[in-house]
Amino acid sequence: MIGLFEGMFESNILTFNSGWLGPGENDPDFSDVRELKRQLEAAGVPIAEDQTTATESGPAHLRLVESGPLEAEVARVVALGVLIFVHVHYPDAPLGDNGVVDIFRVDDRRITEHWDVFQPTVPASESPSGNDMFSQLS
Repeated sequence: MIGLFEGMFESNILTFNSGWLGPGENDPDFSDVRELKRQLEAAGVPIAEDQTTATESGPAHLRLVESGPLEAEVARVVALGVLIFVHVHYPDAPLGDNGVVDIFRVDDRRITEHWDVFQPTVPASESPSGNDMFSQLS
């Protein structure tokens, strides 16, 4: 994501599920952005922009204040048809050292879908292959 959006936005962005599983199917475990706002405020997280007060449901968004720069190391980018995979290492993320794979679907030069998967980084000493998650394999 960093490579695709570099210079397009003033700060880091966070995306999350819209609560929609598929055609006409809502996710019963979905947390509305208004509920997320209440939880963030209760935890003392500052909110820079609040676009959740106009309605009690439907589209809305929050912008959070950044705690500082987030170091990201893009390990590899792979394009396969309409899909782009970006493998990123976040060594100093707020929740610890993490590896992330962002998957983008691009149609007509526009990003039409985005998925991401992240997990704590596994050191080479704990990996069955002996490689860390970001090794450059030949």
